[in-house]
Amino acid sequence: LLASGLICAVGLVDDVVELSPVVKFGGQVLAAGAAVLGGVRIYWIPLPNAVLALDDASSILITVIFIAVCANAVNFVDGLDGLAAGAGAFFAYSYVLAYEQDLARATTASLLTVATLGICLGFLGHNFQPAHMFMGDAGSMLLGFLMAMSAISFTGQVDPSALSRDHDDVLPALLPVLLPFATMALPLSDLVLAWIRRTARGQHPFKADKHHLHHRLVARGH
Repeated sequence: LLASGLICAVGLVDDVVELSPVVKFGGQVLAAGAAVLGGVRIYWIPLPNAVLALDDASSILITVIFIAVCANAVNFVDGLDGLAAGAGAFFAYSYVLAYEQDLARATTASLLTVATLGICLGFLGHNFQPAHMFMGDAGSMLLGFLMAMSAISFTGQVDPSALSRDHDDVLPALLPVLLPFATMALPLSDLVLAWIRRTARGQHPFKADKHHLHHRLVARGH
């Protein structure tokens, strides 16, 4: 609750007075740090036929960076009415995968994703084009923040020793870990492309433009 409150506060202040990118990112890191203090941590990373255990410093650093980047990624991709609210589909994915992998369904990850789904459904009715209400940075960063925390919490249910137990069956063992992060692939890719595009033009990486993936799809008539 503290971490979510902090990320919302940063977004609200940015919506009102437009914070500088450095201050905004600092607020996101602070919120991510609060999440880490609350127990949201990446403790290990799956590798081919092996599992890399992280020490405390690496675990904290990677977790904070991942959460902050995901918050920015969804914020970047939130450029059309109703678009970011599609993040609610993450609940259906996490529940089905937990069922298929015989994992506990009543977990922190489930609570986060079902809460996110409720937020999205409640807001989506006001955000269909033409929108009557906009979520702003406060809403989009909160969505990315919740998705990152639920992905981290969900992968924590997987036994890391089981991932490297059977070398002939690596992919099925890795799927429960990789798929939550794969759901973030599109907004993360859009984030990276935006940084590259703006930097190559000599612009500030956080300067808004109309060349995101969803803008290009609309321009093509979709």
